[in-house]
Amino acid sequence: MAKKYQLNKVEFNAEQRSRVERAQAAAERDREEIVARGRELKANLDQWQEIFSELKAERVRKGLTLDQLAQSTGISKPALSRLENAANPNPTMSTLLRVAEALGKGIYIRLGYRVRGSTGRAVILEAPREQSRKRRSKMRD
Repeated sequence: MAKKYQLNKVEFNAEQRSRVERAQAAAERDREEIVARGRELKANLDQWQEIFSELKAERVRKGLTLDQLAQSTGISKPALSRLENAANPNPTMSTLLRVAEALGKGIYIRLGYRVRGSTGRAVILEAPREQSRKRRSKMRD
């Protein structure tokens, strides 16, 4: 019978333990990249929170209640409250557009290439480097 190891009170056989150790080593090896990606995702989340903070401020400025906004958007009051106050709002574009329209606002999306350290509010698509080089050389011609 294979020797068993214990990790966080879960018993693993030798093969399972080996897989866990390889996964831990890979995570440690990729730690910098994982942390950087986490920071990017956090920045994206912060942008969503800022957008909903602005929409909430506009709703309050106009003197509208969540009930009134719910009636004009067709979105439930609890859903609107979660969007305005949740730590991690994840709306669809349709929801975002409905709320903005009900408040007399528009949503503008700018597409561009990722620039390290960029903080502008935008939906950013990252193009592969090869495509990026080809575009720059075409622009120079």
